[in-house]
Amino acid sequence: MRNRFFADKPHVPGHAVSSGHCVACGRQAERNACVCPYCGERVWRPWLWHAARCGVLLLPPALLVGAAFRLTAEPGWHALFSRLRAAPPAAIWLAASALGLLALPADTDGSVAGTDGDLRRQQVEALLGGAAQALYTVTGAVLLAAAPRPSLPVLLLAVPLFAGAAFLPFFLRIPRPRPAAAAALAAAAAASIL
Repeated sequence: MRNRFFADKPHVPGHAVSSGHCVACGRQAERNACVCPYCGERVWRPWLWHAARCGVLLLPPALLVGAAFRLTAEPGWHALFSRLRAAPPAAIWLAASALGLLALPADTDGSVAGTDGDLRRQQVEALLGGAAQALYTVTGAVLLAAAPRPSLPVLLLAVPLFAGAAFLPFFLRIPRPRPAAAAALAAAAAASIL
């Protein structure tokens, strides 16, 4: 009697599949793709990659909640918004430029996506990934800038937010200019608070 678990598995060409290659056809997929654009099968990644991806996608939203409580307790929302309203013109220009760069569509000309739905999914992933990255960096910068002196709880919230924003492009298809836009937005927020 054959084992049904292994009977349905596609044949893997060669001896082993490398990370980032399709399990069925063996071709190398695009950066951070989970599904092969050529045949539709899954792309093999090591279990450590999947664990790190879950951590990078799930930890920063929990840290954002902690940052909201911290910002409510220490400077207060009214004081924070009054500082942001009195921002210098250079910080406003930098924030507007960064928001414009975040709103640009991702370059999918070199993509091998088979359908329009795949291209739309890539655009949505790039847009939402860039927005999440900007939110993490701006929240970390506001935490550091609004605190009278950087304390251990502020650093325990801000540093993982910066790390999550830095590692997000390794797990989502975020275009290269989006991290620069997130950093510019964080710098504008910090400059307007200080």
